[in-house]
Amino acid sequence: MSNNLGAVFRTHFADNFPQSIDSNSLDGLLGSLTMKNVFSYAFSLTLVVLAGANSSLNASGVSVLPSRFPSLPEGVTSFGAEVMGDYLYVYGGHVGEAHAYSAETTLGDFRRLNLKNAEDWETLSPGSRSQGARLLSYQGAIYRVGGLQPRKESDGSVGLYSLREFARYDVAAGEWSSMPSMPDGRSSHEATVLGSRVYVGGGWKMEGEAGGKFWYDKMFVFDLARPDAGWKTVDQPFQRRAVSSDTAGGKVYFIGGMDTENDTSREVNIFDPDTGMWSEGPMIPSGPMQGFGSAACALDGKLLVSAYSATVITPNAAGDGWDTIGKLAQRRFFHRIVPLPHGELLAIAGASRRDGHLADLEVIELGTN
Repeated sequence: MSNNLGAVFRTHFADNFPQSIDSNSLDGLLGSLTMKNVFSYAFSLTLVVLAGANSSLNASGVSVLPSRFPSLPEGVTSFGAEVMGDYLYVYGGHVGEAHAYSAETTLGDFRRLNLKNAEDWETLSPGSRSQGARLLSYQGAIYRVGGLQPRKESDGSVGLYSLREFARYDVAAGEWSSMPSMPDGRSSHEATVLGSRVYVGGGWKMEGEAGGKFWYDKMFVFDLARPDAGWKTVDQPFQRRAVSSDTAGGKVYFIGGMDTENDTSREVNIFDPDTGMWSEGPMIPSGPMQGFGSAACALDGKLLVSAYSATVITPNAAGDGWDTIGKLAQRRFFHRIVPLPHGELLAIAGASRRDGHLADLEVIELGTN
């Protein structure tokens, strides 16, 4: 294969290869391509060009249809998002270069967007600067759980600290108030509400340069209907961070992530509150980054998962695998997905390994693919 053609494939297929792959290995892969592969790729590029009249190009030159929702003010990853009523709420997150942490790269901004009249984002009362805080809703209020905060150490370096914070936003008053703190700081976690209970799972505790990292093997549970009872702990049969989570069929799901060996995971763990027992679900399909930094939500009683493979998947009818029911125009991870009316899904911001931090909101039509 010519060097020029190899360069084209490097540019357009970089997301399909691990970042650690070396040039010789990639050249070997490219050299194994047949002319059928080449013509198929050329045909795909032609379709992109033909679609261009009604679309825009992202930073990678990929055709993306315009969204009916305005982008966030800047690209952001690892933020909280929740739909309540007619509004989409977004809190905090990380901006700037990946893996660069400071007060300036960690947001405490709190915004909402009217999904029925999506003209512009409304700025709300901010809170603590936090990366990876989870937003939840219950009985007309928004709740914020945990997250990560950079702090300057005594020697001038920056240490990363997991937060114990649990806070409630009163929509009518426009104010945050403190709830009972979690038993310990938690970040790179997920949280969801089932009934009146908040379930916080996965993640780790970071305590600056000196404190190191502690991987959780317990889930925190808080009953919003009985706040005086405080937080409870439940054994958790996995140790992973950067998971996604939501509920379906009366059960709590934790999907993907990265384990203590820094391996990306396709595993699915399911908690049944009625029995207090855990089970394993079918692994999500293999793909780039596996389930690391995936996003999940529930729509019409079904669990939906969006990973870096740019597909939306849901458990199949038999419960032993996954069906693909949607596709994204933009690969993204450390994003959020939320349900929209009329069977649509909204993917929010996140990051691409090629394009960096993203600010756009992408509407995804769901069906059988």
